[in-house]
Amino acid sequence: MKRKYSIIIIPPEHNQSPRQFNFSPKAKRIIIAVAGVLLVFFASLFIHTRYQMHYINEYRQKIAYMDKLEAEIEANNQEIDRLHEKTEEINNHLSAIAALEKKIAKILNIQPQNNTQTNSSENR
Repeated sequence: MKRKYSIIIIPPEHNQSPRQFNFSPKAKRIIIAVAGVLLVFFASLFIHTRYQMHYINEYRQKIAYMDKLEAEIEANNQEIDRLHEKTEEINNHLSAIAALEKKIAKILNIQPQNNTQTNSSENR
């Protein structure tokens, strides 16, 4: 005598009749195998999702840190540009002063002195 398995589904509404599903031992093994495969699939999907969430959170923090560093670099570049402009302005002023010094020396008919020449003559 073969054993048969049954699943009986009783609906909560009393106006429908209960349903019975019969299956053989071979069908039982197939159902258990399919349930096992589905269980493994959903467990691996859950684990993969948790890993992705961890990965995203970790890299979100790194991206925020990189954004902060990029903002600092941009601020530093702007400061360097400002200092470069200031240096050019100072160099232009120095060039203008040197030109004026030459004009004054020419008007007064004297030889302009350089700081290096003055220091050299003082050391003698």
